[in-house]
Amino acid sequence: MTPASSIYAEAASQVQVEYFSASADYPIAIARLEAGRGYWRWVVAACPIPGCIFGSHIHGGGLLSENPVRLLSHRSHLSGGGGYELVDGFPEHTAALIAKHQGLVCGGARA
Repeated sequence: MTPASSIYAEAASQVQVEYFSASADYPIAIARLEAGRGYWRWVVAACPIPGCIFGSHIHGGGLLSENPVRLLSHRSHLSGGGGYELVDGFPEHTAALIAKHQGLVCGGARA
């Protein structure tokens, strides 16, 4: 397991499953938001599906001008089966990143 994967795995173990309404039926995939070239992407470093040959996944989050949180939901897995519930494992990071890219962060007053 890579250092990044272990961080995601640790975060996944700390997420309270009861918080997510659909999580009782599907495994939870902990995602971290990243900003690409004009687009958001949700990165799942450690796939919750046993035996996944990819190990990690990237899901689209829409344009940078849009709210990527609205695209968190159930996702199908490439191998078939029931898929998993894509959830934000780092909400404070997500809020700060959205604010930064959508110009919602004030740089402070300059004298």
